[in-house]
Amino acid sequence: MKRKIKLKIKGESPRSLLLAFVLAKLKRDIYLYDFQINSNSNKDYNIFLFSNHLKILLIKFDIWNQIKDISYSFNSLSIRDNLISDQLLLQTENLSKSYFNNIGWTANYSDIKRLLINKLINFDNVHFVSRNQLIDESLIFDYEFNFNDNDKLI
Repeated sequence: MKRKIKLKIKGESPRSLLLAFVLAKLKRDIYLYDFQINSNSNKDYNIFLFSNHLKILLIKFDIWNQIKDISYSFNSLSIRDNLISDQLLLQTENLSKSYFNNIGWTANYSDIKRLLINKLINFDNVHFVSRNQLIDESLIFDYEFNFNDNDKLI
């Protein structure tokens, strides 16, 4: 029998939860460390931005319809570089009309987290390890992912 791959994901950002969701759908054993399912922190009031490329992945893994209901599209994006005093304005006119009809999407951190947590708790291969739990030192992971709380853009 083929051995299951064990993955450790540390951090509770939407980015870490999205990775956990995709890997769980691929039948990997996921251990989410330093995780508080019912946490309320200032981070939860942040905005999560994501591109249309992530939308394609979400469609593939059959979660886009739920995320679409809590997200808002945007049709222009102004990027300013204070170091060189330059500015770039992206608009839907810059995109291929046949492929994308907006620049990207935005949602509240807490809404994305709540949706993904509710999905992840239904997987048998996803294990939540809170900050207060004793860690099994004998558990060996094939890969480890550490997410910084400042990761907001995908």
